[in-house]
Parts: sequence; structure tokens; C-alpha cells
Amino acid sequence: MIVWRRRLRSICLVVFCLTLILATSGCSEETAPSGSPQNEDQPASLDHSLEEDIFGLTNEARIDGGLQPLTRESTMDALALQHSRNMETANSLSHDGFQARASEITGKLGAHTVGENVAVGYGTAQAFVDGWLGSEGHRNNIMNPSYRRTGVGYHEGYATQIFCD
Repeated sequence: MIVWRRRLRSICLVVFCLTLILATSGCSEETAPSGSPQNEDQPASLDHSLEEDIFGLTNEARIDGGLQPLTRESTMDALALQHSRNMETANSLSHDGFQARASEITGKLGAHTVGENVAVGYGTAQAFVDGWLGSEGHRNNIMNPSYRRTGVGYHEGYATQIFCD
């Protein structure tokens, strides 16, 4: 029974990773230009607990890998949550609007490099983080030693995690 569950979990992880790769063509990371559209709308999350758990699990992975933990940034939380809401509304996993999010982060927070992970359909924070850690591009974002800050947003099955230096 345990072997069957592990195999099923492995198959589900492989299917998700392939779907994610096909749907998003990898994770986003780019150096965003300076300048920032102003967005004062800071929506509240519907599921702070799952977001907190993703944040904590991300830092556990970084610490296990010999890296410094990330700090949580409210501006990035708001942008991540809004993107998760936008994906849910569009019923589509994407990095649409990443450049605008990155530009806002560079403008407001003085960051030079911004990365983003997105996922959909996992039931737990552990499953989201495990899925990202199982994908090279997403793992590279989580384990990037130059990143110091993060924001997490979850809405109706969609999760976004943004990183910056």
C-alpha cells in the first residue's frame, strides 16, 4: 500500500511538472528595468496559512541547502496574490504580466533581479514546494543565493512566489 502511494505520488509529480513546463515554458527570471507603475492596491489573502507554510518550507529548503533564509516582503506578497487571482480568473497558469511585477519591485524595493514561480492544483503548501523543488528552473529560483526577499500569494488553487535580491 505504501509503495503504491509513493508511485502514485511520483506519477502525479511527474505529470504536474510536465504540465507546468508545457504551460509556462519554465519559470521567469529577468533583470527588470527601473521605473515602476504605482499600484497602491494591497489585497488581503484568503489563505494566509498556506502562504505562511509555503514561505516556511521555502526557507527550510534554503537552510538545508546552506543558504540564508528569505525575508517576507509585503509589496511582493500583494503582487503575488494579485497574480494568483488573475490566473484563477483566466483559468490559466502563466507568467503574464511578470515584467510589470518585476518593474514595480525594482522601482519600490530597489531590487536588481526578480524571479517568479507559479503552480496550480496542489492541495498543500508541502505539495507546492515539493513540486517547485522537483523542477530545475523553479528550484533554481528557490535556491538562488542572491535572492534575499520573497512574496507569496495563494488564491483558489493558484500559487505565486516572487523572489528578489
